Amino acid sequence: MSGQDQRPPSKPHSQLPEWMRDPPPPRLTLGRRWSSWMERQPRLQAARRAWWSWRARTKWSERYPTATPIVAFFLALIISVLLAAGVYYLFILALQESGTA
Repeated sequence: MSGQDQRPPSKPHSQLPEWMRDPPPPRLTLGRRWSSWMERQPRLQAARRAWWSWRARTKWSERYPTATPIVAFFLALIISVLLAAGVYYLFILALQESGTA
């Protein structure tokens, strides 16, 4: 090894400051206290595990990537036609109430 590759023993191995190499413990905020209280409750632990397992599921759009946009298109088409028909129906009712139709 060359002399440039070796460090003197007094020089630290990292260029980071001391507070970054050995950070202080996190502050005990209200959120951390609330979180630690929730971790001690058995029913809340079970609910959290159920939530995590539900979030880790495979989504329908990931299982059927081709069918999802087709189904979404027809669903949006049906909803928009129903909304347009509802607005038209309300418009006809308003015209009948005013006596102009």
